[in-house]
Amino acid sequence: MFEGFIWATEGMNPLYKGRFDPETNALLQWYVRALNGAVREAGLRPLTYYLIDEPNILADGVEDSKQLGQLVHEAGGRTCTALTLPAYQAIGSAIGVPILGIGLNTRRHLEALRNGEEPIREDPLLCYWQFWEEHPLLNRYLFGYFLWASGLDGAIPYGYQHFGGSGDPYDDFDTGGKDMFVAYPSRHGPVATLQWEACREGINDLRYLRTLEDALGRARRSLRAGGRDAEALREKVKHAETFLRDLRQRIQIVPSGPVRHLPTPQEYASLREAVIAHILALENGA
Repeated sequence: MFEGFIWATEGMNPLYKGRFDPETNALLQWYVRALNGAVREAGLRPLTYYLIDEPNILADGVEDSKQLGQLVHEAGGRTCTALTLPAYQAIGSAIGVPILGIGLNTRRHLEALRNGEEPIREDPLLCYWQFWEEHPLLNRYLFGYFLWASGLDGAIPYGYQHFGGSGDPYDDFDTGGKDMFVAYPSRHGPVATLQWEACREGINDLRYLRTLEDALGRARRSLRAGGRDAEALREKVKHAETFLRDLRQRIQIVPSGPVRHLPTPQEYASLREAVIAHILALENGA
């Protein structure tokens, strides 16, 4: 929506022409205030304005994003965009919700946050990657166990459906590059792919882990309240805590080498069964 506004200003596009004149700035801020007011009147959730996509790849993208973000913030809007960690650090508070690419710098930053070496942010911290690429096991890992262990608040990966040419979306060889799809278009609804199904499995992995953490919290509260069979429940809590601690340590936020070995389908199945077993043990003992 934010970029749509910039392109709709009939040649006053500051993203590429460097035009941050008072008239353009005032029009931008009027638009943000008007949109925010309409959203509030309709009882909808507040908007988040997307700035320049991946500003780090443009000559003046980082500086332009910083100035645009400041204008939006002054008008009462919240901002986000996809970018690298160094670009985010250069833009600073003008980015309300950074969507960081999962590179080595980002992974080191996440590990420092997890270890308490950097201050915790109040605003959400998200990540993205190119999930249209045909790596189902990686998609499952990033949507599930990595997202759980990293401390990130969510993921917005790229390219659900990005048709890059004028040819056939089912033909990867009719244009200069592969079309970016994790679900292909059809008259009867989207056609899923293995990488799309892997995303679903990753989200389910995350849901199972959160369910185990919730069950663990209830069991701890039951122990503090002095429930029945406290000794047996205390043992189940200890086993679940050890399982989660060991699992978190196994998930490398920063890879130890250039080759990262992802879980196999069989290992994913075994992990799922282990999580479920701990959930059931806690629920039956609480």
